[in-house]
Amino acid sequence: LPVTEGERKLLPTEATCMEISIDGRVDYYLISHLPPSLKRFGPFEFDGEVAHIRDKTARIFGGTIVRTKGERLEIFK
Repeated sequence: LPVTEGERKLLPTEATCMEISIDGRVDYYLISHLPPSLKRFGPFEFDGEVAHIRDKTARIFGGTIVRTKGERLEIFK
């Protein structure tokens, strides 16, 4: 998936994102290779380094914000 920071689309060497759908479940994975900042991918925003998102929960490394449509997700570190 494309990843943006502000209005700029990031290169794959700057951030990598995947959406994987299996048996009706959708997982999103983001790995950022840049300093922490708010990045957008799919329907989400995240300010850390690594995120795995499923349903309304997120497992993250670094960062404090994971949200979709303005709603914060439950975070597990």
